[in-house]
Amino acid sequence: MLTIVGGIYREMCVRPQWDEVYGSAGRAASSIARLGGKVDLRGYLDTDLAPAMQARAVEEGFALKSTQLPRSAAFSYTHGLAVPQIHLPEQQPALHVQGDKVLRFGMLEGTAVVAADYAVYDPQNAAGPESFASNGSRAEHLALVLNFYEAVQLLDEGRFEPE
Repeated sequence: MLTIVGGIYREMCVRPQWDEVYGSAGRAASSIARLGGKVDLRGYLDTDLAPAMQARAVEEGFALKSTQLPRSAAFSYTHGLAVPQIHLPEQQPALHVQGDKVLRFGMLEGTAVVAADYAVYDPQNAAGPESFASNGSRAEHLALVLNFYEAVQLLDEGRFEPE
């Protein structure tokens, strides 16, 4: 079983026309489940988006454990390559996730404290990425997914300390 924790957001695009509920964690859960993997998805959802993600979980065969928040984040694009307009949610208390294998994405509405044997972490924040361990997360084996700017930020700020 792979536990995925991260953003589950509404994504809207004018052209091509698109209005779906995915986000990085939702998209990862859908992709892995469609390929036959066993997935447990964790994230924040408001009452408007929860039914869409619950239906997807049933249809695609993954488990969904969501924490309710007043309003989920949303991304609006005029086209697929445009810079999105981001509708930010209120900050929420941290999610706590424990598992053998965990895929953690950075989130707009909060953070996830992870305890795992194997973890993959993608902070998804070029401006100010949170280091994996700064919130108390721990893993016996850790892989980081970083773009150049995230790596520089983590190294420059001393937030990445190799063991």
